[in-house]
Amino acid sequence: MEIKTELLTEDEKVYFKLKNLYESFSYRHFKMRKFEEYSLYHDNKNFLTSEFVITFNDHNGKLFALKPDVTLSIVKNTKAKKTANEKLYYKENVYRLDKQSNEYKEINQVGLELLGNIDKVSSLEVCYLAVSSLNAISSNFVLGISNMAIINSLLEKTSLNTSEKNNVLNFIRSKNAHQLKQLCQDNNIDTLVTDKLLCLVDYSITGKSALSALKENAFAELKTAVEELEMIFDAIERTEFSGKIRIDFSIINDIDYYNGIVFNGYINGVFKPVLAGGRYDKLTAKMGKDIQAMGFALYLSELQHYFKTQVEKTIDCLITYKDENDYLKVLQVATEYIKNGENVKIEKQLPQSSNYKTLIEL
Repeated sequence: MEIKTELLTEDEKVYFKLKNLYESFSYRHFKMRKFEEYSLYHDNKNFLTSEFVITFNDHNGKLFALKPDVTLSIVKNTKAKKTANEKLYYKENVYRLDKQSNEYKEINQVGLELLGNIDKVSSLEVCYLAVSSLNAISSNFVLGISNMAIINSLLEKTSLNTSEKNNVLNFIRSKNAHQLKQLCQDNNIDTLVTDKLLCLVDYSITGKSALSALKENAFAELKTAVEELEMIFDAIERTEFSGKIRIDFSIINDIDYYNGIVFNGYINGVFKPVLAGGRYDKLTAKMGKDIQAMGFALYLSELQHYFKTQVEKTIDCLITYKDENDYLKVLQVATEYIKNGENVKIEKQLPQSSNYKTLIEL
């Protein structure tokens, strides 16, 4: 049955595009129930954006939780092996505590996961699909990308404790060069390692120049990590999405779970990232799975205001009327425009914020 996309809401239209995109790359739809055993989330709470989840007891007294995440369930249930990849996509609602309102919210998200063996082609495929997903929403987007392996390889060359390593991560996130340099000096970190860490927060070097600075005199693990990031960057630049990808070392995910490429996606007009993901082999290992994994989630809930704005921008015909107008005449005028394939908005007064192509004042 053919779907009439003009009858869909904006987020439904986006999902329809994404569904076709993912299935064209042979990803299979994954559907999960609304809840999982609470232990799954308790044992991996650092992987979640918030440790607070909504819990309840079933009739046997077992503790369950409304799902705050989909990736954990996918890893738990995957049949993937290093010799047999599994490619999944999903559209699910998750339930998370909003830090600003301190209230639980239902968040609509679409995402995909590639599990099994992640090589260069697999890694590029996921990144390309992330860029393509953003493009399904708007051509005015950017994907910021980094590699946790760069930071991990540098931290392994230090004797910093967990607290100090977290401070390093926070300084890189905030691009705080002064405090990062001071921490390195206070802990007698090797000069080469210090210089490379400071490259990550240096505003004066960006893109390819930052990668070149990191590779210069780099030890083997660091060079390999930089070259992987460079490969992704160069490859995307050679696609139709040239100019849409940026190197951004401030993108840092939890080092206990993520070990490779990580990225955030942004749409112009939306202040928060609408897409986030990366490679998380450490999570699969923690859950007893001898596989590698990479994926991302697109947060449709973050786009509601954007979708509303876009709808307001695309009114073909705005019709205004007065009390004395024949109400049937108003409807007839509207339906004539609709028959010609145009969308119509009927208002008693001219809205201040509406943009339209044609104005009919009755």
